[in-house]
Amino acid sequence: MRKFFVLVSIFFCFGLQAQTNKAVDGLFKQAAQLYYYQDYNEARKTVWEILKIDSLHTKSIVLLATIYMETAKYEDAAVVYKKAVRIGIDDMPYVYFDYANVLFMLEDYKNAEINYSKYIKTATEEKDIRLANLQLESCKFAQNAIKNPVDFKPINLGSGVNSSYDEYLPSISPDESTLVITRKLPSKDPYAQGQRQEDFYICSKSGESWSVAKPIPGNLNTYFNEGAQTLSSDGNVMFFTACSRKEGVGSCDIYYAVKYNGQWTKAINAGEPLNTEAWESQPSLSSDNTTLYFSSNREGGFGGLDLYKAKLKPDGSFETPVNLGPQINSEFDESGPYIHPDNKTLYFTSNGWPGMGGMDLFMSKLNEKGEWTKPVNLGYPINTFNNEASIALNAKGNMAFISSSREGGRGGIDIYSFELYEKARPTEVTYLKGVVYDSETLKKLGAKFELIDLETSKIIIESTSSSANGEFLVCVPTDKDYALNVSKDGYLFFSENFTFSKLDAENKPYVKDIPLQAIKSGVSIILKNVFFDSNSYTLKNQSKAELLKLVDFMKKNNEVAIEISGHTDDIGKDETNLLLSENRAKAVFDYLVSNGVDKSRLSAKGYGETKPITPNDSDQARAKNRRTEFTIK
Repeated sequence: MRKFFVLVSIFFCFGLQAQTNKAVDGLFKQAAQLYYYQDYNEARKTVWEILKIDSLHTKSIVLLATIYMETAKYEDAAVVYKKAVRIGIDDMPYVYFDYANVLFMLEDYKNAEINYSKYIKTATEEKDIRLANLQLESCKFAQNAIKNPVDFKPINLGSGVNSSYDEYLPSISPDESTLVITRKLPSKDPYAQGQRQEDFYICSKSGESWSVAKPIPGNLNTYFNEGAQTLSSDGNVMFFTACSRKEGVGSCDIYYAVKYNGQWTKAINAGEPLNTEAWESQPSLSSDNTTLYFSSNREGGFGGLDLYKAKLKPDGSFETPVNLGPQINSEFDESGPYIHPDNKTLYFTSNGWPGMGGMDLFMSKLNEKGEWTKPVNLGYPINTFNNEASIALNAKGNMAFISSSREGGRGGIDIYSFELYEKARPTEVTYLKGVVYDSETLKKLGAKFELIDLETSKIIIESTSSSANGEFLVCVPTDKDYALNVSKDGYLFFSENFTFSKLDAENKPYVKDIPLQAIKSGVSIILKNVFFDSNSYTLKNQSKAELLKLVDFMKKNNEVAIEISGHTDDIGKDETNLLLSENRAKAVFDYLVSNGVDKSRLSAKGYGETKPITPNDSDQARAKNRRTEFTIK
């Protein structure tokens, strides 16, 4: 539940006029001091001694109710608060608020509303009044949410992932093959016996089950706490939170590490301006690897904890973080951001919007104007009056992962998965996955990936394949037509196009190994993203992105000369096809020259239907034969 006015209550009690009964007064001060130092058991015993002397001692009744509240004995707290209110608490109006909070947690929303309203009539601080009004809204929301529960059937991920210790803050790779979790276990520090520390554990999926979680390989885990991790879409970069380290900028900072040859490097502090002297934590990296979302209590925010985003520069440093604004951030706390791989659906926790109580899970989406929509509570029973800490989703957006303490668990907090109901889902995302290699030597290559929106020529995603094993994984929203360009110095670029919006209903992942050809005389590449209308040699706008890549290639390799060739299928007359292919090759030639390529390095030739790459025996085959190529001279 929201913060109670516990300390206010304590100091208020100390400040009340002394009672005539000195014994009661002395015992009350003793009880209040025990409460202040969180010795709740002895404080409760002392209060009972007072009530044996004076059963109507209002201060002691209120303190007893507060102790029950702090020790989660809400039913007992409600009974005692009710007695205090009946006796009279005119000089302690904050009691109405605490009583209402207890009633809220007991789902007695009608009586909670009555006591919030009483508190609002007596409160003097604007922020306190706004908080009580928020709680009134939450009463209405909670009643409606319980009457209209969302579909929620959590499944424990099993003994491979969960143990007798606490497991939480899951992050899952886009292909759902790897799960990284934070586990709290006995400290490895010989000087911290009996204490607990947080480490990263990793497990992989085989069929429908998960392997036994093991400490993440490399140098990430230390004697200190590491947690709240986020992975790049290819799984090769991790951002996470670490606190109280000697190289730290503030109390908790965001760090990063890189995976090399299967091992994680030593963590590096991301530095300023991402980190400040305040608290920065819970990073979430966008799937295009350009933006990091996180929570911070730095100066200039709207509340206690706010959500921010920071753009990642090409050199690996960060631009100054930007607050997500009042559409997301309230005057209270927002934390646990998770940006889905669609890069426009944000999930987070908050106690500043109407909800079930405590920190609830919310969702917001970027609209066409680039503005965040009003947060939507994920509903009951996903949210309860307890704190919901975090959520992560698969790329498809239909499965969610949370951490929770539930009956039947493996012990403490466990990781659960559940099918997310339709209205709370993001835009579906799939992925490209494979290996880049030298077409002759088969050597695995580190190469640059660019995913380009064919309609706008805008680069949607930039990434790289691993220099160690050539592996790549790139997330792709399933609602556009794309060009894929893969390039590496010393090689011809690779070109591909695909339309995920026209794939089957399952939107199956696109898995393809990519061979790159070294630059040498005689090698050719098909320009798969150069388009013409039927029987036309006018370049379509969607060709621009591919041709600009060819321009860039020619400028980077200024010693290279190429022949541009046009090809057709066998439909129509030979002479007509030959002329069409020549004109198409010339159209590409002219585009390159107009964009600064020396025409002495270019030639254009049409081959008509004379060089098919597959028999013209189907519509699909003929489409492959209608192509534009270039060949190194």
